[in-house]
Amino acid sequence: MQEEEVINVGPPTIERVRTTDPTTVDSAFTSATLGSTIAILGTNLLGTQEVYLNDYPWVSILPM
Repeated sequence: MQEEEVINVGPPTIERVRTTDPTTVDSAFTSATLGSTIAILGTNLLGTQEVYLNDYPWVSILPM
């Protein structure tokens, strides 16, 4: 079985949130402006159907 085919089970866990700007991917940030694109990295996120940030629904979920 290839690595892409392995599906983990368990609770979803967010390990890191970062910007998508390649020049700052290793930098931490504490806020983002409305409309910013961010990447949420973690485990068991494949089946995620909804994400809320500060009680606001996030409009786009793209698996990486």
